[in-house]
Amino acid sequence: MIDVVTPELRPMYADQLEQMFRQRYEIFVEQLGWDLPSKGCAERLEKDQFESADAIYMLVSSDGITVEGSVRMLPTKKPHMMSEVFRHLCPKGVPQGEYVWEVSRMYVCAPQRSREERRVLARAQAIGLIEFGLLYGLEQITFQTSTDKMHLLDKNGYDYAVLGDPDPQPDGTENVACTMFVSVASLHKMRAIHQIDGPVIHMPRRLLAA
Repeated sequence: MIDVVTPELRPMYADQLEQMFRQRYEIFVEQLGWDLPSKGCAERLEKDQFESADAIYMLVSSDGITVEGSVRMLPTKKPHMMSEVFRHLCPKGVPQGEYVWEVSRMYVCAPQRSREERRVLARAQAIGLIEFGLLYGLEQITFQTSTDKMHLLDKNGYDYAVLGDPDPQPDGTENVACTMFVSVASLHKMRAIHQIDGPVIHMPRRLLAA
């Protein structure tokens, strides 16, 4: 259901990645109105300075061809969104290190599916983050969200902590920085909550064996 696209696999997923960038433009620029560097891009592709050589993308797809959601993962040992854009949300310092990665640009885009089917995709994404963390030996995954969406963290069963006070925005929302803790216990809890028995992410065998 979720393909993990590492840098060396990008040529194999060129079409899917272009779908992802177009969907991100439609969602974040056109629908949500975010003032992003890609705003006004003639190609209608949403990309920023963090589409680095180290970025890993997790693509949700039922058939391996049509992208229905995506997540971007970035190592925190190098510049990433929390360190460069949202540092002010972490008064005690931005969690960084070999065992800490950042998630950003997470969305589900499947208008042809029912609301419940889209919820299933979103649940798989949530579990996929923890599976990814365990595969990569991570301890934490950092992210930035709005306070009105934090109830979803509890609903999904995340083990997380807030890194600072909410930051009011001009549109009336509040941004907050968080970190989720990666553990086998957390994965089992989330799978039980969403009644998912096995892995949701897919990685080529040669990468798993590397």
